[in-house]
Amino acid sequence: MTARHNHRAIQAPRRQRGMSLVEIMVAVLIGLIGMVVIFQMFALSESRKRTISAGSDMDVSGRLGLIALQRDVQLAGYGYGQAASPTATGSAPAMGCAVTAFDSGRPGGSQDFSFTLAPVNIAVGASGAPDTISVLQGSSNALVVGKTIDQSGTDSKRIKADTGGRVGLEKGDVVVAVTASPSLACALIEITDNSNTDQVTLNHITGNYVNSAGQSRTARFNKSGGVAFTLTGDGKLYSLGPTPRLNIWSIVNSKLVVANGLGYVDANSDSANDTLETADGIINLKAQYGYDTNNDGLIATSEWTTTAPTVWSRVLAVRVAILARGQFERNPVTTTAPSWTGGAFVMTDVDGTSDSNETGSANNWRHYRYNVYEAIIPLKNMIWGSKL
Repeated sequence: MTARHNHRAIQAPRRQRGMSLVEIMVAVLIGLIGMVVIFQMFALSESRKRTISAGSDMDVSGRLGLIALQRDVQLAGYGYGQAASPTATGSAPAMGCAVTAFDSGRPGGSQDFSFTLAPVNIAVGASGAPDTISVLQGSSNALVVGKTIDQSGTDSKRIKADTGGRVGLEKGDVVVAVTASPSLACALIEITDNSNTDQVTLNHITGNYVNSAGQSRTARFNKSGGVAFTLTGDGKLYSLGPTPRLNIWSIVNSKLVVANGLGYVDANSDSANDTLETADGIINLKAQYGYDTNNDGLIATSEWTTTAPTVWSRVLAVRVAILARGQFERNPVTTTAPSWTGGAFVMTDVDGTSDSNETGSANNWRHYRYNVYEAIIPLKNMIWGSKL
């Protein structure tokens, strides 16, 4: 019997080949390139998202700021619009008069102040800086008409009976007293009593009194010694109601703010009248009077001006514009200064210094987007008042 043996070929195991260093480096490089591309796309997407979001925020802020300013200006002149009438009898038209005023609510040393009896007063900013717009408006609930004064004392005024006496004038109302003789003069007083039996005399004393709503008050606008006019003719009395406002609009720290010049408040003890922020991201404010030079009832293109009016009955409207700025962009987005109907805005560096045009700098105004919001606002109280 022959034994058979099966022989299997014994083979050495095959060598396992891994990734070479070159392959690893190539893979890492490809991964890094992919990450760079992804992060660049993400950064671009975020940048565009921020730009769109900032543009939307800028649009909302600009529109709200313009609406707030426009609504305020529309009330300008309420309570004294007829003082601009060129046919006013008795005293000369009082519009534009410097009103002598006293406010015990102001800090010592500044309690005596003055303001212009005008619906809108534009203080032009120097060298293209933002303008300041002051808007004066009354708050009376009664039909407001000018009252004729036939006697004036240091703490009282007597109204002619044939002009309605003291009807419509209540305790607590703030009024502007005007006289044209011996020269035009205006003063602010606060009515403290209207109960004299003659039904034509009003008092404006200092100290405490009870207003028409039955509330105890301390006279804020009456100065010790009073305001006495020397009347050789008839004076006028214009009611501003119990809560008049002299709203002063300005730009502070890239914000459109407003302060009440007839309601001084310093809640934060910074020795300045408190302001209310109405819109953020606003860097400029411009305004012009619409002055009807030829008295044709229309405002021609050439009749828009920043010059203070001489005849207020011819100021039919004001034109305002606010400039809003968006967020910083890495690359310049504009080379042209934004403009409005009144002309181009004067652009400076973001910090307010002279334009240095430093490319890539966050201080360069060219690296920002801008929107301009403007409106023409008719002065209805002036238009109606001058027809009385």
